[in-house]
Amino acid sequence: MHRPDLGKLAVFFGTSDADWTQSGRQFLLGVAYTQAILGFTNFLFAGVILWSFTDGDAKLVDATSPKTTAIVFWLLALCYAYALWPSSGGSRVFVSSSPTVKHLPAMRRLAAIRPSPNVELGMSHTVVIMCQTYLAQLMASTLTQGGVATTYGAMVVLNATVTPIFLFTKSARSKRLLLDLLDAFLSFTLTIGISLVMFLLPLFRHQFFSTWGTNHPCEWYASYLGAIRIFLVMPPLQLASTVVPNLVVVLSLCQTLSTLRTMPIKLPSLRTTVSPSSRLSISRATKSGPEVCRASASLSSLVHSASGEWRKRFTFDQANMRFVVTIFFLNVAWGLAVLGLLLHAVYVPRTCPSYCVASSLPWFDDGCSCIYARLQCAVDNATVDVDSFLTAHALGTNVLILKTVGCRAPPLRHVMSFPRLFRLDIEFSNMTSWDVRQLPPSLRMLILRYSNLSSIPPALQAPGDALRVLHFIGSPVGDVPGPVWANWTQLTTLWLSDTQMSRIPDAIADLTSLEDLVLSANRITSLPPSLLQLATLRRLALDSNPIATFPQALLEAKPKLELALDHTQISAVPDSTVVRAAIASGAVQLHATPFCATAVGASFASGACSPTCSSTCSVFHWRDDFCDPLCYSPSCAFDGGDCPMV
Repeated sequence: MHRPDLGKLAVFFGTSDADWTQSGRQFLLGVAYTQAILGFTNFLFAGVILWSFTDGDAKLVDATSPKTTAIVFWLLALCYAYALWPSSGGSRVFVSSSPTVKHLPAMRRLAAIRPSPNVELGMSHTVVIMCQTYLAQLMASTLTQGGVATTYGAMVVLNATVTPIFLFTKSARSKRLLLDLLDAFLSFTLTIGISLVMFLLPLFRHQFFSTWGTNHPCEWYASYLGAIRIFLVMPPLQLASTVVPNLVVVLSLCQTLSTLRTMPIKLPSLRTTVSPSSRLSISRATKSGPEVCRASASLSSLVHSASGEWRKRFTFDQANMRFVVTIFFLNVAWGLAVLGLLLHAVYVPRTCPSYCVASSLPWFDDGCSCIYARLQCAVDNATVDVDSFLTAHALGTNVLILKTVGCRAPPLRHVMSFPRLFRLDIEFSNMTSWDVRQLPPSLRMLILRYSNLSSIPPALQAPGDALRVLHFIGSPVGDVPGPVWANWTQLTTLWLSDTQMSRIPDAIADLTSLEDLVLSANRITSLPPSLLQLATLRRLALDSNPIATFPQALLEAKPKLELALDHTQISAVPDSTVVRAAIASGAVQLHATPFCATAVGASFASGACSPTCSSTCSVFHWRDDFCDPLCYSPSCAFDGGDCPMV
């Protein structure tokens, strides 16, 4: 009985050049083409998302140069597209046997400084592992999707401990092919597969297919803010740790595809062709007793064959052997160290309080690493001292989002204890004052909704340059003093709804970065000309105000402005092409206005004049991811489910 032919397994285990079959070649070509296509798609989408960022979006997530990063991503996408392009020759030009090419000065210099294949492969693989490890620990400390971060870390361990084995392959060509393909596959899975499927596609959908009344709740920021900062908004070091592995992937794919397109193919052996009648006789023969004994003996033969195949395809007699062994053990030790950190992070007991909604699994911290904490006082019995619950000792220092609902007093003492705090929500509080004088420099969003405040708190009067989004809703503070407007010039989004505001001051023209302005449910009767000076204004909500005149001048000056005028006193609109087009497109909403009761208004019923669920709930605020008391009624399905805490 001859030994089993393990030639087909050679495709995956250090094959020699003569053992490649057409089916194996086609399979590996399919894998390589898939990686290149998805790599192109990933960076194309990432670049489109970044390019679509407004100044407000960029400032909110601290993207210093989103368009520059988008260009870098598009260049990477072009690199992946280039990998798909068939090369004119089978091998790289500087290793060509052409006398003309070999004697070019540039080619001679390049060949002289180029390291040997073992050194080149070992160094490039080690650099990739280091970059992947940096991203893995960053994901572990930032992402609330623990399974994703753990999978990423496990892939790094696999890449560090398994891939270096192929450095000992006998065939130099097969060694490069397999190492390039494995590096490309694992790097692709780490830097592209996870980001594209888990984050970029949902972000793309939110960026381009959400309506203008859609707001992102705390849960959305807890899930995607970390991913945005890892995969889109990158400081130089992090951008380099993304670009370098992907350039290695592209080079690996180019080399792999070039090799697979030009490699010799092993033709099928005539011994493998079996006629149907022979198959029948063989199947009958296998039922006999002696053949069963022979089958049981084949296991030892298989082991012997595998050992022989290993000796045939792998060798310790390598060029630069000392370097290869050093790189091998360095990578394996690195992978085992990452494995230890990963297991420690996953299995170490972490005690997070019940009001920690989402947390991460950092490698170098044993305590709770809460990312999003939501304290509902009626549920968590925090009726006395909110500050005793919201502490760095209980939640850790990685908190990005803090939210309190229905608490008698807001957090005071420990707000500054969270150096990464991005968003602070205080909803339905009975507080009459908030004596915080300073906000954390990391804070970008502050949401104060429905309190008993009668004046603007000191922290909001001068919030500093870092705050970008301010919601101050449901507090009877009246008109905002002029000096306060002067301290809000850095804001990109401002909500002042249900505050008994009676006029819009001319000082609003100083808010030159403002993109979204919401002044719903106030006492405003007219709009000042200073609104025309807000060059970046994209959305304006004036619903539930006693406004009787349509703002024609504003809309004609800003024809792309999205305008909410629901529940106002507007009974007629001007006969203007710009105005009619904006109403017809749905950019201007006039639901529940006297205009909608007219024959002209009825013609726009599909867009601007559809019925509302109640006389107090504006379409703009219904199901906007905030709990609005004016929409909390059976006819409005209790704000469409936006009030789960009530």
